Amino acid sequence: MRGRTVRTPPYCTRQTSATDNAWLRLHYRANGEAVDYKVRLVTTKPNYGGHRWWFICPIVRRDGGPPRRVAKLYLPSGSKYFGSREAYALTYASCQESGK
Repeated sequence: MRGRTVRTPPYCTRQTSATDNAWLRLHYRANGEAVDYKVRLVTTKPNYGGHRWWFICPIVRRDGGPPRRVAKLYLPSGSKYFGSREAYALTYASCQESGK
């Protein structure tokens, strides 16, 4: 299959016995290369009770700031690691259409 990038679905395991040391292990292939790493998970306590889980973006911030807590991680085409919208400077299609 020349000219196509094929990604296999990620395989993940998680360790969540303690909310202060939780992580998600991602193991997948991106651009033919095996990728295997852990993403930290943290929780917050919403007003309505329980816990809300967040990812800590594994991509180092360009501005040198602290790691970002995010609800979703993305893997843009051609990228090796999952990261936040901010890490990859991703925008919504509507922003691109309106010139913002």
